[in-house]
Amino acid sequence: MILARDSRPEDMLYCIGAWILDALSRSRGKGGFTQAETVYDALRDEYRISPTSFQLGIDWLFLLGAVEKNEEGEIRLCS
Repeated sequence: MILARDSRPEDMLYCIGAWILDALSRSRGKGGFTQAETVYDALRDEYRISPTSFQLGIDWLFLLGAVEKNEEGEIRLCS
């Protein structure tokens, strides 16, 4: 799923992660945090991404240290 030769690129975590990072960089809320649902809605409308793929992308970015969340469950880019 991260890199597969026989898969469509838009189904890979690299691509999904890039979409999430791009959406987060465009929608900065208070303190840089944005509701995850807001990001998902934008990606769902633009790329037809599933909730499962979105969650996997968020988890992957969190493990990489690229995003963080606050107590309210909002997410932001790490600096």
